Amino acid sequence: MPASQAAPIVLYADEAFPPYSYVERGRLKGIYVDQVRAAVSRLKQYQVELRPIPWERGLAELAHGRIFGLFASYRRSERSYITHYSAPLQHEHVAVFCRQQVLQPPRPDWPRDYGDLRIGINQGFAMSDVFVQARQSGAIRVTQFKGNEENLLALAAGRTHCYVNDRFSILWNLKRLQRDPRIKASMAALDLRESLTLSSESAHVVFGPGEIDATQKAFIADLDRELVEQSRSGEAQAIVARYLK
Repeated sequence: MPASQAAPIVLYADEAFPPYSYVERGRLKGIYVDQVRAAVSRLKQYQVELRPIPWERGLAELAHGRIFGLFASYRRSERSYITHYSAPLQHEHVAVFCRQQVLQPPRPDWPRDYGDLRIGINQGFAMSDVFVQARQSGAIRVTQFKGNEENLLALAAGRTHCYVNDRFSILWNLKRLQRDPRIKASMAALDLRESLTLSSESAHVVFGPGEIDATQKAFIADLDRELVEQSRSGEAQAIVARYLK
């Protein structure tokens, strides 16, 4: 379909959630960005634009009906203004990664096997319920750091034994630091292993309470179909692999 006849659609993405969606050197990138771009590239009847936005502002704009679609959100009962969740983009997993030395023997029982270890987390990261319960009960010892890089450097320096965060986020940042000439020497001895998955949640493109016309309604259905096929065909998994290699 000629571009002049294609229906305009604007979707917004979290601007600071690597490796899923983020802005780097002025360009919107990430696993979810690539997934959505691949899906809409096959929907020639729409002219789709992706724009970055701070996450909290994006949610507020969606809630007030000022934007059409936003990604990526988990299913949350408190976000009652969301009228449709797309087919899943990916399942995100909150996982425990530890230095290999402390996993001999393995530690399969959470939180009992982790009470003698120092566990790093990111400030402000929304942890799984089982982690929050273990922390509140005093069953584990937790140290907060500003972000992924600080947590991984703390592990490499022996200041912590384990790190709890999103699995892909840990793996992506680990690869990035291992390639950084300023840091890779200190990361060389870090043998990090995943020991447990604490929780899993699916992430979605979400649509809000604003007035939706027939074209937008059709787009939602078409996008769902493409995302389902993307998962079935292995395309979604291949996109993830590109970010973790």
